[in-house]
Amino acid sequence: MNRHKCRFQPFIPHSQEVRGYPLCESPSYIVHRYNLEFRSQHGLIVALDLASSKGNPPLPHEKTRTKKVEELKRHFSMSEWDENIIMLITRWGDKLSQACRAVASKSEPIITKSGQFGKEEFFLVNDSCVNAEISNLLNEIGDIVIADGHHRVEALRCSLAESEFPEQDTQILALLLPETEISVLSYNRIVKLQHGVELDEMITFLRERFQMRSVSPVTNSSNIFGDEILIVSALGFFTLRLPDEEKMKPSLSHRLQEEILIPYFELNDPETSDRIEFVQGDLNTHSLSTYIENNHDRIAFILPPPSLEEIFKCAQWNSLYPPHSTYFPLKPASFLIRERQFMARKSNLSQPQRE
Repeated sequence: MNRHKCRFQPFIPHSQEVRGYPLCESPSYIVHRYNLEFRSQHGLIVALDLASSKGNPPLPHEKTRTKKVEELKRHFSMSEWDENIIMLITRWGDKLSQACRAVASKSEPIITKSGQFGKEEFFLVNDSCVNAEISNLLNEIGDIVIADGHHRVEALRCSLAESEFPEQDTQILALLLPETEISVLSYNRIVKLQHGVELDEMITFLRERFQMRSVSPVTNSSNIFGDEILIVSALGFFTLRLPDEEKMKPSLSHRLQEEILIPYFELNDPETSDRIEFVQGDLNTHSLSTYIENNHDRIAFILPPPSLEEIFKCAQWNSLYPPHSTYFPLKPASFLIRERQFMARKSNLSQPQRE
């Protein structure tokens, strides 16, 4: 029995034709493919019915900022929600991956766009038998973790709880990605020293309290290994290792915040402080060190990314990462879907299909 079973539905495309390709009027799934330099990433765009997931929703792995949720709730409307794609990491079987790849290999893309990482393509599943097969396979999905868009999900959950008609406007445009086809990067921190604190004082202070060693400049943060934190400062590069704990270690981003940023940098609320910047993704430390050299009052903490297994365990155990702890690249260009009116709306899905 799946612990986190959600209800996924296909879309009813609104328009009759996109770039010369006719669109069927029956509910249809959309396969999303990112063609990278050495591989391709396949996902499935669906309508996630959040109301049907009460009691067993997709799990957040990262702490949701209450202020952000309240802001989204004030601006909540159906048109806003289906203009955004949320990303979900799923544990799905090989059959669903094979079905998505088969659609992409046998069909012409209805939309193609070159992006920062490679070519992005959308394929409409216009075979009723394949749509039915995908629906059946979706029922076999196990754990589901929200990779991106957890603020929108939480705001919608709050709105549903407060709504007099919780069965209406409950769907979100979602991209399902299998854990075997997605990578995760970390969010890094650039911290400004408090007024009156000198950089050499802070480095000495940290050296006395933690395991730190000077290292040669590294060109890329992917060179970090183990559970060390890389520090980039105007005084050079250092690695910092936090003391081991007998209990299960929380994430490095959590420990950095709780054991260093709060007690020694007095960043009690990193989300609202103007003394911290969050930089996502793998970093070219050469450009970062140039920035730090021109800003002697700043220190960069570069974190190795958590593994997907750690992210799933964190979600399952309700041990949330701090905000801005993970970064998932290769997000789909949702405006391509929006412009051509692929969004599924509750009113359309409730209408009887045409013959």
